[in-house]
Amino acid sequence: MTTMQWIWIIIGIVVLLIVVGFLVTLGRRQSRARMEQRNQEDREHAARLRDEARDAGLDARENQAAADRKRAAAEQAAVDAERLKIESERERAAAADRAAEAADRLRQAEAVDPGPRESADLSGAESLDTAAGTAPAGRDEGRPPAEQSPAEPRTAPDRETGSA
Repeated sequence: MTTMQWIWIIIGIVVLLIVVGFLVTLGRRQSRARMEQRNQEDREHAARLRDEARDAGLDARENQAAADRKRAAAEQAAVDAERLKIESERERAAAADRAAEAADRLRQAEAVDPGPRESADLSGAESLDTAAGTAPAGRDEGRPPAEQSPAEPRTAPDRETGSA
């Protein structure tokens, strides 16, 4: 082989090495570009996941706050119910005291004038008289005919004029 052939062979090998080096470099650049694109997509996906997780965390905190408000409202309702229960018991006791006072006054009136009673609406006193064994107001059962009240109720004397 002649020198010229050896020179062309060496030049061919060098060109071939340059082309191979260029292809390898180009392949690496494309590989890096693909890796960089994949990394960018992964970063974007991770950012979306973080945003979703942050939103889910805020939703969870909001739901917890709503549950706490509902629990507080339920506790307030229980306190209000207890307060109303105590208030109703007080009012019931006061009503029972007033009914007992009315029954005592009715008994005092009977002691002063045992005649027929006036027809008055003393709903609590009437039931107390029945329980005590006395005849209810306005009823004549058990009395002899002479002691029964007339058809018209007896009226109380007028305080100013003194007439009936």
